[in-house]
Amino acid sequence: MGFLLNGLCQCGYASRGHTVGVAMKHGPDTWFSPCVCERCEEVVSANVRAPTITCPTCRGEAVIPLVPPDSGCEEDEPFPNCQASEPLLEKSFPCPKCGRTQMRFRFAGMWD
Repeated sequence: MGFLLNGLCQCGYASRGHTVGVAMKHGPDTWFSPCVCERCEEVVSANVRAPTITCPTCRGEAVIPLVPPDSGCEEDEPFPNCQASEPLLEKSFPCPKCGRTQMRFRFAGMWD
C-alpha cells in the first residue's frame, strides 16, 4: 500500500496525485516516487527501482527521483519503510517550472 501526494510551489505550479510506494500487485523491483521529468518540466510518479527510470508521460529518460531509490531499506527487506518517504513531506524541492526550491508536498490520501 502506498500514499498520494500533491505538490505546490509558491509560483503557482501545482501537481496532483503522485503515488509513493507500491501496490499489492507489485514486486520488490518496484517503488513509485515523485520525480521531475526535465523534458516535460513536470513532477511525475515513476518506478525509481527500474533499471532505467522513464517518464510515464513522454517516455523520456531525463527523470530525476526526488528521493534516492534505496533510502529507507532495511537489511533483508524488499521494500523501503515509511521513513523513505518522510523527506518528501519535510522539505522543499526545486520546482520544475520556476526552478526555485519552493515546491512542497502534502499528503493527499492512500492507494493500492
